[in-house]
Amino acid sequence: MEHIGKLEQRLWGAADSLRANSNFASNEYFMPVMGLIFLRHAYSRFLKVRDEIIPTLPSRGGKTRPLTKEDFSARSSIFLREQAQFDHLVGLPEDENAATAVITAMQSIEEDYTTLEGLLPKQEYAELDDDALRQVLRIFNDPALQKADGDVFGRIYEYFLTQFADQKAHDNGEFFTPVSLVETIVNFIEPTRGKVIDPACGSGGMFVQSAHFVEAMKASRFMIYLLAREDGFRQNAVTSMVGSSGRQRVQNSCFDKFMVSVPPKEIATEFDQKAGPMFNQISALLSSNQRLAKARDLLLPRLMDGRLPIPE
Repeated sequence: MEHIGKLEQRLWGAADSLRANSNFASNEYFMPVMGLIFLRHAYSRFLKVRDEIIPTLPSRGGKTRPLTKEDFSARSSIFLREQAQFDHLVGLPEDENAATAVITAMQSIEEDYTTLEGLLPKQEYAELDDDALRQVLRIFNDPALQKADGDVFGRIYEYFLTQFADQKAHDNGEFFTPVSLVETIVNFIEPTRGKVIDPACGSGGMFVQSAHFVEAMKASRFMIYLLAREDGFRQNAVTSMVGSSGRQRVQNSCFDKFMVSVPPKEIATEFDQKAGPMFNQISALLSSNQRLAKARDLLLPRLMDGRLPIPE
């Protein structure tokens, strides 16, 4: 996303205005602000997944089955009732209380997902100025966030944590480690396998950066396949084989000096989106051919020896 730095600053400015229009200290308005980020992220994810689900819904008699919570759970997304959807909160009539609406939204999510029961901020919103809360909701509904993915919200989340940490907006004993330091630690340990355990987990930064590291190290399987079929790559492998003629192997070290251009994430993602359907079709056709070959091998001998009669 372009200009995400300016977007972060704009969102933070709106959030910080809540403190100026409330009796909250810096460590007290942390939860209501982060709760709104959660709602905004959940809604963006809801919209994306909803558009994926709707074309797959079964129809009968011209009526399409309504969306269910299970549809979204199958795609690792939260189902949001209408009162919990961000557009609903932004479009509240002037005679409705914004804090009450946000509290109702949080309660509906906790009712649908009992694992979140008691975890989402609620009554804190009742302490906020109504006009200030409405303004924050409008700014958090920035068009740039309409199609933002988890990476964008993850960066905004980390930016807000950094700002809160600078204001000492944390409880006694709770400390937010700067992202740059966590990145350094993650790059040092290289968590490409096994389990990541963070016994002092606070904001989850170690897990976020570990996920980013793994994602950065993970190349597209389609690109790997095409690379393995490239003439230069194959020639390098062939000339590096060792072992007996029957069981020759290519050592990993032979590729150390083989330069590979790694495209930016955006290009790799676009390539996967275009190449993926073609590779999936290849796989489907291969499976179909294998099934047809098995049917042929089963039926042809029976047809030849008369065990399988042919209707006249």
